[in-house]
Amino acid sequence: MINSEQLQMAFVRARNYLESNKEIVNSLNVFPVPDGDTGTNMSLTIKSAIKNLENSKINTCADVTKAISDGALMGARGNSGVILSQILRGFYLGSKESVTLDVETIKECFVNAYKVAYKSVIKPTEGTILTVIREMGEFAEANYTYYNDEIEFCKEILKEGFRSLEKTPEILPILKEADVVDAGGRGLMYLLEGALGDEVVEIKNNYEFNRPARIEHLAAQQDEDIKFGYCTEFMITSDSEEYGVLRDKLASIGDSLIVVKGDNIIKVHVHTNHPGQAIEWALEFGPLHDLKIDNMRRQHNHLHHTDKEVEDAKHSEEVKEHKKYGFISISTGDGIDEIFKSMGVDEIITGGQTMNPSTEDILNAVEKINADDIFVFPNNSNIILVSEQAAKISKKRLHVIKTKQIPQAFSSLFNFDESLSVDENIELMTEAISNIKVGQITYALRDTEIEGVKIKKDDFMGLNEGKITVSKKKIEDTFEALIDQLIDGDSSIVSIYYGEDVKEKDAEKLAKLIEKKYEDIEVELVYGGQPLYYYLISVE
Repeated sequence: MINSEQLQMAFVRARNYLESNKEIVNSLNVFPVPDGDTGTNMSLTIKSAIKNLENSKINTCADVTKAISDGALMGARGNSGVILSQILRGFYLGSKESVTLDVETIKECFVNAYKVAYKSVIKPTEGTILTVIREMGEFAEANYTYYNDEIEFCKEILKEGFRSLEKTPEILPILKEADVVDAGGRGLMYLLEGALGDEVVEIKNNYEFNRPARIEHLAAQQDEDIKFGYCTEFMITSDSEEYGVLRDKLASIGDSLIVVKGDNIIKVHVHTNHPGQAIEWALEFGPLHDLKIDNMRRQHNHLHHTDKEVEDAKHSEEVKEHKKYGFISISTGDGIDEIFKSMGVDEIITGGQTMNPSTEDILNAVEKINADDIFVFPNNSNIILVSEQAAKISKKRLHVIKTKQIPQAFSSLFNFDESLSVDENIELMTEAISNIKVGQITYALRDTEIEGVKIKKDDFMGLNEGKITVSKKKIEDTFEALIDQLIDGDSSIVSIYYGEDVKEKDAEKLAKLIEKKYEDIEVELVYGGQPLYYYLISVE
């Protein structure tokens, strides 16, 4: 019998072994744009599972697998991480109410693991991690009566897993072309090897080398190979059992779709060209959190993320020097993030339109700042109330500057004066908001008519102070019409923040259009890197 202490140590060894081999798994990615890196995503997912295990009360093996399952679901990263979380959920379902694990329970764990994993993917692809876990589960189900020793049984299941992994290039032609086995399947095998404590099987084919030819193969792929450009992930707080409805809707606008249910949580992963639409549908089921949207076309040539980059991007734990004032801003786009950092913002929370952070997100940011008084800039009308709620329950003095747009926050920060009191600064920064007009340009998801403006699907839309006032076929025409609305006789400065889908040369053309048409206006062009909105425009 395997007891709870042994099982806990097995999962810890699994985490450690995958962590030490994740770059090998990363090197096996063969698709035009890896969904993050498979090894890194799986490693971060199992790390989250172990963290939850360490914070849970454990008496039985079922307690271990539940803690692992819950932690993996909450921390799942990327397609591979979500599938791994479902494999681990299957292990939990197979071990429910088990104080220890015997051979029959281990069989149930593997059988449930592959069944839950397959159900989580709307179009399962054979020759992947799914095939590997299925064939291990089928082997366990067909052969468990021949074994009395749990460890020997697990070793034989592991051997079957390697046999399955070796066959993946024969099942999935793209693997054979790139001369690799499936990355997710290899990551799963590292976890199981680590769990058993030694390398009991050597894979026969030498797939583990990160060959330059493989990287060249990846880099040679073109952006147009990517049908759906945005990798969109989020969690929904919901106890609804009708999440299949959401999965069907999302299937109509994307692929690589995974919609899975945990305890009061629905986890979603989808590749789509319309992340805003995906989020709108999801909001019908409950509030969202842990939302992430990545432009995969932009990520195309970034084949690997180092562990340091991942951890640095995630958080910084250093103790920070005490100061009088601190700042938190909601932001979206790496260029905009850099502007906020240059203006002295301490903590940046990713969010904005369609991806609103929670009260908890804001409070977590507050705790990281060692300051007497902290100002938060919501930068969206939907985040102001959440910010005010955070201010009410925060143990620190938190003050909300009611910015509805990112350029308003820039203006407020520019007018901040450290020599003044809190109240004086609130008045000064709030006044700065009223002195700036903001425009945005995005695209239409559907045909509609709003306040007399007729809009056609995929047309460009211009928003003046949050209201749609322009809709045209060409982005240049939309831009010019919106600028004409924003500029008046008192205007002196126009700042243009161009998004992640805009080429610098195209933005420069539009900036020159303003300079030519309005000779007395000073024009600033800045890279914002924001998703969904091609341009943010501020006029002062």
